[in-house]
Order: sequence, then structure tokens, then C-alpha cells
Amino acid sequence: MKKIKTPLVLLILALFIIPASCEPQADDSSSPSPVPIEADINNGDHRHRFLFVAGKLFPALSKLFISREKANSVVASLKHSFHLGDFLPLFIAGFALVPFTSFVYNTIPTAFLPAGMKEQIQDGEATGELTPRLVKREFDETLVSTIVKHLSELALIGIVAYAIDMMIVAGHEMGFSFPDSISQSIAISIYVLWMAVKFKAIKKHVIYQSWGKGPSADPGKAALVDHFLNFLVYSIAIVILLDMLALNMGVALSSFFAIGSAGTIIFGWATRDVATDFVSGLALTIADKFHPGEEIILADGTGGYIEKIGWMHTGFRCYNELKMGLPNTRLLKETIRNLSRCKSCQVVQTIRLKYSDIPKIESILASIKEEVKQACPSIITVGRPFRATLRDFQDDHITVVCDFHFNLPPSGDLYWDNRQKVLQAIDLAMRKHSKEFHQASSYTSGQINKRSY
Repeated sequence: MKKIKTPLVLLILALFIIPASCEPQADDSSSPSPVPIEADINNGDHRHRFLFVAGKLFPALSKLFISREKANSVVASLKHSFHLGDFLPLFIAGFALVPFTSFVYNTIPTAFLPAGMKEQIQDGEATGELTPRLVKREFDETLVSTIVKHLSELALIGIVAYAIDMMIVAGHEMGFSFPDSISQSIAISIYVLWMAVKFKAIKKHVIYQSWGKGPSADPGKAALVDHFLNFLVYSIAIVILLDMLALNMGVALSSFFAIGSAGTIIFGWATRDVATDFVSGLALTIADKFHPGEEIILADGTGGYIEKIGWMHTGFRCYNELKMGLPNTRLLKETIRNLSRCKSCQVVQTIRLKYSDIPKIESILASIKEEVKQACPSIITVGRPFRATLRDFQDDHITVVCDFHFNLPPSGDLYWDNRQKVLQAIDLAMRKHSKEFHQASSYTSGQINKRSY
């Protein structure tokens, strides 16, 4: 098989790399001269229109082989296009502006600095006599540092754009062709993306200063708002880029998105689930059904925590620490119980007593309610059920249902600690009356104690 492959590969390479000049030339002056391709096409020979690789690969690769004459031409063009007066300010601003500004800032005495660059500290901790003193802030913490760093980044982007200009000049000399405004379009694209990244960082800082700190901090809401605004920033940046490319390179948006009707149907059918999940992710962000870090219960009873809300999927961590990605479409359609947003909870217990305990049932139930009330200060006694009642007669026992509500969320350590106190209070009330729980021979679904929300 290898012996067959090698000659075949060599034959294919030979067909592609043999230049047209190697074709035999007829020395008979009477023979007809070759007809140009354009003439063939005009005369109705359209076979060259459909060639994709044949006759095009070698001319493109041959431009990468630089002869001495071509190298001299490239160097001459670069010397003619390069201007030290343009490049030097960009170089200084990009690499020397921040160190120079930092040096000047550290050299100026504190007394000559404005109030925004100074902070007050307490001296004399060793002697116990604290006296306030003004000192300089760190240079990285000042507004001047932020400004000069942004100016430096702009200059560095200018250097990159300058290097791209030189590459385009060299490419023209090597025989490559580029659109007339390719350099301007690339530079504008880089600056637009840089501004989008900077705006995203500033936006995130403002959001987390507003919702991520303080007594009313809500990091999950801050992450959700930041996620939604990221979508807006990226969308605006893409629209601006496409609009600029349409103006500078003649690429109209209508032609950019124009696809054949058949292609549109195929593409839409293939990406319908992706598009649905993306739109659902945006709808989840707007609907504010849950935040990252919140505890939820899905429609099938699966419980866990939201880790991250993505554009297509939402990261979900179950109680058993297994992680999964839930499609946003499913989360948007399902009825979800958000435990983290509940302000109150319920604890229901079904206990079994003997028939011989019926004469003392009133005092037993009163003791249960009193013990629970003393053990759990967050219990709700008005406006919510506060019950310990005889519920049913069974074959060999009676059932008592204890139903209590509390001003606590139905998740987290506070809930489980409070639930434990309820159980201990019920046990204490039973011990005070020297009563024991009846051991039933079988359990029914209605007698199994479940967590209530």
C-alpha cells in the first residue's frame, strides 16, 4: 500500500508545481499563437472559471520565495513608508510613560499632592499613642495611574497597527493584493475590541461595588446583571465592527448575512437547538429566576446549587456533589422552586403513640408546642399553622402531626440546626410525660417525615 501511495503523491505534486513555462513551445512561426484565458472565456470557453486549485497554488506559493531583487524592493518600500517621527512617540508612550509617571509621582513630596492621592494612617502603635498622619497612596491605586496605563495601552495598539502597516507594504512588494482600506479596518477593529474590553471591566467594577458589597450585598444578582450587560457590550461591539467594515471595505451587512434560501433552511434547522438555548439563556437572565450560588429544586425533585448561568447551559451542582449542565430551554420551561429566596420554612413531623396515651394526649400536645416554642425563637405562631394535633387512628397506634413554621430560609445550616431543635424539643416533651414513641410494624408513605418548604 505504501508503494502505491508514494508515486501517487509525487504525481499529484508534480501536476501542481510544474509551471506553465515548462510546457513545450512550438518553434514553427506558422503555428497559431496561444489564446489568452480571457479570450477563451470571451469566445465561450468557460472551463477556467471553475478551477479552484489548479493553476493557482503555485503562483501563490511562489510569492513567498524572495529573490535578491524582491528583497531589495521590500526593504526600499519599508524605508520609504517608515517614519521615525510617527513611531517614536508611540514607542515612548507605550513603554516609557507608565514608569516615568510612577517615578515622578514617587519623587514629589506628599505635601504637594492633591487630597485624592493621600490617605490617613495612625502612627504610634508601639507606644500606644495613635496620631493621624497623611501618606501617599500607592501609585497603582491613583487615578493618574489608571489614565496613563490606558494611554500606554492605546500607544501599544498603535504600535501593533504600525507593524501591520509595514507587513501590508511588504506584502504588496511581494505580489500579494489587499483591499485599499485593510490597514484602517484592522486598526479600527482592534481599537473597538479594546474599548469593549475596557468598558466590560469598568462595568463589572461598578456592578460589584453596587450589589456585591455592603449589608445588602447580593453577589448572585451582581453576576446576573454583569452577564446580561456582557451580552449587550458584545452585541454593540459586533454591530459597530460590521458597520465600519461595511463603510471601509464595501462589505454590506445585507450581503454579509445573505445566504441562499436552501442554505438558510439547512443552517437554521441545524442550529435551531443552539439558537433556542441561547435565547432561553437571555430570557433566564431577564426573568431573574435564580442567581449563581442559589439553591433550587427542579421539577423532577432533583435539588442542588446553581454554579454558573451560561448562554447555552447552566452549571448545576447536585447535593451529592455531582455536576451537570442543564439546557437553558429546560430551565425556562420547568417550574423551579428557589429555596434561597424563601424567607420562611416548615417542619412537619408525624409521630406514633399508643392507644393507652389517649387520656393524656392534650397535655402531651401542649408540652410539645411549649417545648418547640422555647427551643426555636424564630417560630411563627400568628398567621401560620402552629399545630400539634391528634390526626388519625391506625390498627396498632395513633398518629400525631406536628406542623410548625419559622422565619428562616428552607436551606442552609440555619434550617437544619432549627430542624434538629424541633426534634429535640418533641423528644423532651415526650420524656417529661414518660412516654415513648410507638414502634410500628410497617410504614406508610403518609407517615414518612419529609422536608417541607
